[in-house]
Amino acid sequence: MAVTPLVQQEVDTVLARDLPLVSKWKLVESTLLSCGLAWKACIHPSMLLVHPLNRGGLGINGHSAHAKGASLLASGFDRKFLHSSTCFELAVDEKTRREQLQFNEAMVGQADGLLAAVSRSERFLTVSSGHVSQFAKAAWSSCRTPQPVLQDQGGCLNRESLSRDPEFKQMLDDGWNWLVVSSVAEHQWPDLPRLAEKALNASNTAFQSLLELEIALHMEELSKGMKDPTVEKLVKEACPPGSSGISRYAPSIAKWLAEYSDKGRFLAFLSLFSREFGEQCNVGEDFWGFAVSTQFLPADKPLVRLAFLTTQFTSPTHKISDGFARLLVKADFDKLKKLKAEVAKMESLLYQAWQATASQLPDLQAARRFAFACIRMTLHILGKQKMGREAKEFKDLDAIFDEFQQKTGPATSASSAAATSSTTGPGLVSLGQAYDPLWQAQQKLELAVGKLYQMDGEMYELQAMGQDFLTLKKRELFDESTIQVETWTCHKRLRPTKNSAPYLLDAALAKDHHPGAASKQQAAFATVYSQLLDVTTKVEHKNLWKMIAVDPVSRTAYSLQKIPAHQLTFVPCTDSPQQISIKKPEAKHWGEVVFQGVTYFVLAPKAFKPATAEKPSSGCTAPFWFMKPDANPHFGWKEKSVGGLQISCLSNPKAIDKHELLTMPVLQESEAEDPAASSGPGPKKKARK
Repeated sequence: MAVTPLVQQEVDTVLARDLPLVSKWKLVESTLLSCGLAWKACIHPSMLLVHPLNRGGLGINGHSAHAKGASLLASGFDRKFLHSSTCFELAVDEKTRREQLQFNEAMVGQADGLLAAVSRSERFLTVSSGHVSQFAKAAWSSCRTPQPVLQDQGGCLNRESLSRDPEFKQMLDDGWNWLVVSSVAEHQWPDLPRLAEKALNASNTAFQSLLELEIALHMEELSKGMKDPTVEKLVKEACPPGSSGISRYAPSIAKWLAEYSDKGRFLAFLSLFSREFGEQCNVGEDFWGFAVSTQFLPADKPLVRLAFLTTQFTSPTHKISDGFARLLVKADFDKLKKLKAEVAKMESLLYQAWQATASQLPDLQAARRFAFACIRMTLHILGKQKMGREAKEFKDLDAIFDEFQQKTGPATSASSAAATSSTTGPGLVSLGQAYDPLWQAQQKLELAVGKLYQMDGEMYELQAMGQDFLTLKKRELFDESTIQVETWTCHKRLRPTKNSAPYLLDAALAKDHHPGAASKQQAAFATVYSQLLDVTTKVEHKNLWKMIAVDPVSRTAYSLQKIPAHQLTFVPCTDSPQQISIKKPEAKHWGEVVFQGVTYFVLAPKAFKPATAEKPSSGCTAPFWFMKPDANPHFGWKEKSVGGLQISCLSNPKAIDKHELLTMPVLQESEAEDPAASSGPGPKKKARK
């Protein structure tokens, strides 16, 4: 059945919503069931494979599947607890189908006979109940088992013997009920298997057994869709409700992934090799904390960190307790503080080994060779060679590396390139960055050319930075010498400062701002102001207030009698020299005066306020500022030259009738937004905002 536009819109809407995983999946499941893109069916285990996205891409561990089966048989099978079993159809597309089959064939091959062979007649891929289904398939195929309680005389699973459990017998004979999702739905929404797997694990009581590497793989996948993946973002998105204790130390896992995993390449290796020995285990909160701390290993030792993780994840069975590996402990990390030379050599040798390995992955033999080099070197420098799975001793690190080379051969240019270039995990730290002192320093200290820093009580400016040294110039008044600081240690010596560096003021600028120079400008303002007041007294009519009156409420002026033409002249006077400027104002109404070739702008005085019981009247009543713009004004602009001032005044060119509102020219510019609210000298100098 095809995906209709209505179904696509409904599912897209659910997927886009910010919902808990289980709630989101249940809504999607309901929609798919209602439109025929999902259905219920009883499926035999021989028809089941594992989805490549199952458990973050880890797939199924054969040892864990048999351990799960042994545990369930000991307590008795009950198919009711498999009610959430969910699977997807194999893809119709040949390329995708081939990849799905190859994933399972590789998984089965690594299981070394513990899982049933892929027949290529299978039809479904599980995203839940994977370990149970693969154990049932192994029992149906009489596979080898590492569980003594399940072994027959040949060390294999005996179908007839296991069928003594009636529930398990029916599962082997008939299968059990599954929710099947169409391959059409997965093709339309490729992330559906991942959503289903996470949601079903979150709702499963067995979710307590969530693996750390599974969480890390989920974080790595999430990082690909993030513009700027940070530890905080990865932890928030990757740890669903019910992740139990792992959520407490998920920040340490995310930190390792972000800073020490070579953009996720080391994680791909770990997830591949961790299935090699026994049941998959976790290493625990303390170990992850030690692995990412710079207290034991400097930041430029990512491969030694990887070697420690590889060794711990492949601990012998007797060194695993309650699902946690215990081979390496804190005391082993403490030893590293006294083994700096050995650690440096180990990092160098492992780097060469990784160059020879990276291009060959996911080849299992290549992963094994590199993993054994990691394990052997780790146990050698810690003096624990007899405690490993091999119990094999080597003379020194070189002997371990020689054996690796004999089986692998020297690194090629192609493998070297593969070790340093990939599109995996955008935003994560590459191996090259991990070895770059400058990059490491920039993670601990904000470094920028031109930025100021304090060091040993003195101020410096960063001039240049490189992998070996930072070049800084001293910022003192009479000392601008330069020094170099080692890049590795700069974060310990430099501290950013927000203080400004001292400097000597430019002579010309200092001269311009000297009081003697500045006072000339103030004197000019004072001259303009005083002459403007004097002109106002001389120019404005001596019987002005018998001829006009002002309304302080609406800020308007009116004629009290009929006024002949040219009888009134209004000057843009103000109440303070501070209201005069040579900078064009942003006010809507101002006056202009030219003095000694310089244009001065006059701003309105304080508005008139009538007296109250508490305060006397205040402000100004200069008529110029009470004029209202109008399309047919009573007043026009008139230039008057008096006492060295050229003033743009307002005068009435025509007679004014009694009780008229006194008006001035409106703003003429077409771009003005509010012509009635702005005015200034005109017509040559039109009103402005």
